[in-house]
Amino acid sequence: MEILTTLAEKVDPERAAVLMIDYQNDFCSKEGFLDRLGVDLGEIQASIPRAQELLKHARAAGVPVIHAYYDGNPDFFVGPMIERLGRKHEHGYCLPGTWGIEFVDGLQPEPGELVIGKHRYSAFFGTDLDMRLRGMGRSSVVLGGVASNNCVDGTGRDAYYNGYYVVMASDASAAPTAELHQATLTTVEHAYGVVATTDEIAALWGQQAGEPNKPAEAVA
Repeated sequence: MEILTTLAEKVDPERAAVLMIDYQNDFCSKEGFLDRLGVDLGEIQASIPRAQELLKHARAAGVPVIHAYYDGNPDFFVGPMIERLGRKHEHGYCLPGTWGIEFVDGLQPEPGELVIGKHRYSAFFGTDLDMRLRGMGRSSVVLGGVASNNCVDGTGRDAYYNGYYVVMASDASAAPTAELHQATLTTVEHAYGVVATTDEIAALWGQQAGEPNKPAEAVA
């Protein structure tokens, strides 16, 4: 069994896949569901350029990119979900065929990239993501997305339970508040993974691609 102990090993383009979670209009854009609820989108929108950078560097390094999105079709709800949504007054988001379910501008999948639809927080639950990653020969995932304290965290935990090393990109993910996001990053480090910035990850990809050893800001 190979044990990966360094960040460089965990983000190695031969081992890693980037998994981008739920950068969708209803969660990230003005006039989307969270905006209509009155949620301050500042933290989420600030993460979008960093997520774009992460994908740019991943694609340049040949790291597979996977996009997960939430499908809010109520046909897939179960009792506890219906109860929670009613209690929180949260209904009718990321519905199939709507603008809200679509990926935000600048973070759409490119041709050939895997897209995973999900009906729960975790991109592993009820999907073929695990089989897809194993088929690619991947042993680690680099996570970005929203909300870091819900769907990104849920996906990260399931990745860990399924035997994958987890790296969360701290600035290419976000929650509605900085406090929630920081609490999630602390939990990741404590419970199941490691945290790194987009620049730290991109610098390692640049080195592994044979570029000179540069400071992180030079490859951002």
